[in-house]
Amino acid sequence: MQQVNGPENWTVAKILSYLGLLQLDRGDLAGAEQYARQALQMRRKLGRSEHPDVAASLIEVAMAREFQHDPGSAEVLFREAFEIRRKKLYAAHPDTAAAEVRLGEALVEEGKASAAEPLLREATTTLNREPFPVQSWQLADANTQLGIFLRKLGRLRDGETLVKAGLPELSSYPEPAMRRRLLRLASLSIQHP
Repeated sequence: MQQVNGPENWTVAKILSYLGLLQLDRGDLAGAEQYARQALQMRRKLGRSEHPDVAASLIEVAMAREFQHDPGSAEVLFREAFEIRRKKLYAAHPDTAAAEVRLGEALVEEGKASAAEPLLREATTTLNREPFPVQSWQLADANTQLGIFLRKLGRLRDGETLVKAGLPELSSYPEPAMRRRLLRLASLSIQHP
């Protein structure tokens, strides 16, 4: 693609993004971050900093950082992706809610409960009332993250209900590494409040 279309173009950026997700699935977190950062730099150079594809790359870099147990770095990147999607898509768009869930998850991992709760509640509300069809795993992801959060607050029964309800649907999450992570977090949440 680089030979045909030049070294920097949207298609090459998309391929770099896919390579990053593949490395994430393989457990090569440094490789995943490297490819995601290359895609991010290319997308920023080719378009505007607030292009929806830039937000996708930000989320991919943030996931690699989060998987490397760096929720602080992940939070900054998820927040930027969420802001881009909120501006460029509409507030009730499923992709905006997905970024909101990821940001809420990073905040929970950082122990910033007061900041995480409104995001997670808004994302679940958005996905429950979304006028377009939402994938079942998207709603399960949001509900599961809210459930994990509630369990950490000591609201065990409320949280467990949400987590258990989401577990079957999480198995259809499209990204294998994220699917495994979410299922592990949900299971650990139920086993160890």
